[in-house]
Amino acid sequence: MYFQDLQEFLDKAKDGVIYFSLGTNVRSDHMPEEKMRAFREAFSELPQKILWKWESDILPGQPANVKFWKWLPQQDILGNISLCDIKSVYVKQISVLPT
Repeated sequence: MYFQDLQEFLDKAKDGVIYFSLGTNVRSDHMPEEKMRAFREAFSELPQKILWKWESDILPGQPANVKFWKWLPQQDILGNISLCDIKSVYVKQISVLPT
């Protein structure tokens, strides 16, 4: 069910997807409230769907365009979406399997 929900979310993202993760060493759910609010407000104004790696069961004030999971298959996600910054392009390049 998890992967089906994720695929459906990606497929319905007509304006694209932004993948947001602070990695494994920093928990998003432990950031100060003012920073969480800033992210939520910024994300809510974007036309893109947001995939947020969020470690708790509830995301307070969750915007309609944000979907969160405690774990996301980063390599699969980065292999399937367009990316725009240099670091992300590098990550996308290493996520592609040679043929």
